[in-house]
Amino acid sequence: MLDTKAAHFAALESGEQEALAGVKPRLAQQARLAGLLEEHTAAVQRFKAEMAVLAGADPAARDALVALLGRVNEGLTSGSTPGGH
Repeated sequence: MLDTKAAHFAALESGEQEALAGVKPRLAQQARLAGLLEEHTAAVQRFKAEMAVLAGADPAARDALVALLGRVNEGLTSGSTPGGH
C-alpha cells in the first residue's frame, strides 16, 4: 500500500512541477495518473478486506496491528503535514 501511495504521489508531484513550468498535461500522463490511483485504491481495498478477516478471527490481534501501524505511520509522517496520507 505504501508503494502504490508513493508512486501516485510522485506522479502528482511530477505533474505539478510540469504545470508550474507551463507544460500542459498530456493524455498519457493523465491516464498513467488515473492508473496509479486505481492501483492504490485496489491496494487499500485489499488491506481493508484482510483487516476485516483478521478482526473476525482475532480481534485482539487486529487491535494490536492497528496500534503498531499507528506507531509506524507516525515515523513515516514526521516532518509532513498532520494526518499524513
